[in-house]
Amino acid sequence: MNEEREKDNVFDDRIEIFYKRFNIVRILRKINVVKLSGIKTCLVVLFVVKLVFSQKNLFRTLASERNDVDFKKDVVYRLLGNSSARWEELVPLVSYEVIPVIADLTNEERRCALIIDDTPYYRTSF
Repeated sequence: MNEEREKDNVFDDRIEIFYKRFNIVRILRKINVVKLSGIKTCLVVLFVVKLVFSQKNLFRTLASERNDVDFKKDVVYRLLGNSSARWEELVPLVSYEVIPVIADLTNEERRCALIIDDTPYYRTSF
């Protein structure tokens, strides 16, 4: 159990580094994801991103005893359902920040291509 928790912490640290390096907070403001009251929206979005990339469930995570989150599921639902937020702009704006960094790491003779897969994410149960 400790090994799994340590692995999660390393993973969380990497996501937070990405979050800061590419100034995701500024991008969130740009797409109108702003704090209406209570918890900072950037923290809620960071929490959701961590859930997605660690393949964890919102309900089970919030219900677990190891939960160190200061909000309930309604906060997440309100944020994701906010009609003034322009979520469709999030991926292109993050890509705009990330691509130059990746381009610097590749050989100049290679062709550049951006492939965005917007296929719905289906959960399968076993």
